[in-house]
Amino acid sequence: MLTHFVKKAGQASCYFVAAAAVVALTSPAVRADPGQILGTWIDHTGRGAVEFARCGNDMCGRIVWMKEPNDKTGKPLTDGYNPNPSLRKTPICGLQIIGDAKPQVDGKLDQGWIYNPEDGGRYSVEVTLVSPNILRVHGYAGIKLLGETYTWKRAPGSLARCAA
Repeated sequence: MLTHFVKKAGQASCYFVAAAAVVALTSPAVRADPGQILGTWIDHTGRGAVEFARCGNDMCGRIVWMKEPNDKTGKPLTDGYNPNPSLRKTPICGLQIIGDAKPQVDGKLDQGWIYNPEDGGRYSVEVTLVSPNILRVHGYAGIKLLGETYTWKRAPGSLARCAA
């Protein structure tokens, strides 16, 4: 009886693994061409947009639009929280905030970094194309489980770019 149960349980787990594999292979996020991530995306706050481009064999992203690009005095916002004091006067507009993101077999970008100019922090990043107009951007420190995931939306072609 126990042998029969173990055999049935083994078959069930094989069916589960096979079903999961079919779902994974047919999921748009998994089958996406990393090139579909190219273009401009409005971040989760709606206050900025990042343009993804190829940087050699990898992908990178730069801020190309900001809802409020200037400070209270009318001067362009700068990277004031950068850990490197010599870079704190660098304008936010045009700032590279994603780098070394490597296209993966499953269509994601991974093994890269993302920079947060709001706190000067640099984190690992995984980017997943969920649909043609939705990105899932997951920043994490160390292990993916301890991170935050944000949804970015493709920007309209008419989006005015900030002066870099």
